[in-house]
Amino acid sequence: MLKSYSIAEAKNRLPEIVHQAEHESPIQLTRRGKPVAVLLSQGEYERLQKGKINFWEAYLAFRERYQLAELDLDPDVIFADIRDRSAPTEHAGDTKLLTLANCVHTSAQLCLIKKV
Repeated sequence: MLKSYSIAEAKNRLPEIVHQAEHESPIQLTRRGKPVAVLLSQGEYERLQKGKINFWEAYLAFRERYQLAELDLDPDVIFADIRDRSAPTEHAGDTKLLTLANCVHTSAQLCLIKKV
């Protein structure tokens, strides 16, 4: 079980609490009795972060692993229950927002088409 301190108490005892987190175990910080943060040692933080990649790196790895064009995914089928099928909505200026069904792209994206 984590040791727990209020933020006010942690502020007054910061050197001691940092030492505990560094040499013993993570420390839970509370505000009005509810947990809001955890103080942990640098070593524990590095252990938790080891091997993690950010979203962009994960996305690129996914794109390398799977050839999306070959998966034969139909956005109309996938999003059939959640897409708004009403007529395109007029927006500020001379643009019209179109649904994915009206766009031809290799990846799902919104299309803004200039009205003529």
